[in-house]
Amino acid sequence: MKASTQYNILYIVGGIFGYLGLFHSSVGLPDWVEFPCGLIFVVCLWTVVWLQRRAKRRGDPSFVPATPSQNRRYMWLLLAVLFISCVSSPFVLPYTGVTVPFEQRVIISAVVFVVLAPLVVIVRRRREKT
Repeated sequence: MKASTQYNILYIVGGIFGYLGLFHSSVGLPDWVEFPCGLIFVVCLWTVVWLQRRAKRRGDPSFVPATPSQNRRYMWLLLAVLFISCVSSPFVLPYTGVTVPFEQRVIISAVVFVVLAPLVVIVRRRREKT
């Protein structure tokens, strides 16, 4: 089995169990399901990282690192998604049961964006240098 097929299978299995562990009560599963699903998610995540490192050391042609232009594009996409989620969160949070006044929700969302956006840029730039 090719390494890329293994990655895809592990991404799908890990994603399914991660979401099941996160939204177990919404799906109607008992509370004890949260820990095993989270554990399976972590094992899949660790296995993907291990497989990628092994493929990178071997020089596997199925493992293709992203180019700097792709990294910049992904960074801007990540910043756009972060901005949209921070702008929309003051309007969505009341539906989740948060009873904080609107002004405080806006301030919290702005602070989250101001803290996370530079952090994303710094981490991406340090990864490009290495």
